[in-house]
Amino acid sequence: MTEHLPAACRWTSRLAVFSLVVFAAAALLHRLGLPTPAAFNMVIMAYAGASLAFVLAVAGTASIWRHGGGGTSRVVVGFIISMLMFGVAGIAGTLASQFPVLNDVTTDTQSPPVFVELAKLRGAASNPSDYPKPFAAVQAKYYPDIKPLVIERSVEEAQEIAMETLRRQRFQIVHEDPSGVIEAFDRTMILGFYDDISVRITGNEERARIDVRSASRFGVSDFGHNATRVRTLLKEMVARLEETVPTAEGERVSSTSKIQKPGSKAEKERSRKKEIPRKPQVRDRQGALREPAPKGSRQAEGGSQAPDKRPAQSRE
Repeated sequence: MTEHLPAACRWTSRLAVFSLVVFAAAALLHRLGLPTPAAFNMVIMAYAGASLAFVLAVAGTASIWRHGGGGTSRVVVGFIISMLMFGVAGIAGTLASQFPVLNDVTTDTQSPPVFVELAKLRGAASNPSDYPKPFAAVQAKYYPDIKPLVIERSVEEAQEIAMETLRRQRFQIVHEDPSGVIEAFDRTMILGFYDDISVRITGNEERARIDVRSASRFGVSDFGHNATRVRTLLKEMVARLEETVPTAEGERVSSTSKIQKPGSKAEKERSRKKEIPRKPQVRDRQGALREPAPKGSRQAEGGSQAPDKRPAQSRE
């Protein structure tokens, strides 16, 4: 005889498993390229199913308590999966509360770099491409260290350094303007959310100023990712600057190579050793080391006789 299962017990496990699959599929498909609004809708559907599964688990528990019967394992599955999903949401909420409600960070809050080509990639459900003015006070409170980078280099060289830094970070370059504007975007590692980056270089042939802006395309809070990205970019640019030093001819050489100044003691010693060849050493018949005989002498020619000690005859 088949054991009777209350409807609440049957559907609580089904809904719970279905909700978990939809949630996992939303995360995976979004990382693979599913539009963020569609992924958000899938997550909402998953949590709606998890909520209903939890309610049915409670109803199934009450039915088993009152009337007995099977279905306990299904109720347990519904409880575990729904609580697991709500636990993930709770952890995300706790982490978000540790960061300011901010999704746009820049080194210049008064006149931040703009999004031109990136604005075309933002849809109606995306965050506005214009910098929200209220964010300036929030950033000044929580991220006061984020400031523009001023370097003693030309604008052209600063732009090259900025481009190389973005490539090293493996950002997708969208637009590069010779006037000193670079636009790119990045994706978060796990869920693949899009973040837009704009770099602006201003100055002259002797000094340049680099401003950076990083903004989330979706979401209210960025969990501090944009501030971290701006700090990382500025740090990498400084590291790149320190890798090269200017020479008298205006060229850039690696600062890691050992460059000896002309006229220094080490340079003189190196030149002396290079110019004066080292005399070869030879051994006599007893094996002792001695200096080689001068060229043209009888010893150098192979003779072994003792030198003639008779006085030379004077010429008439």
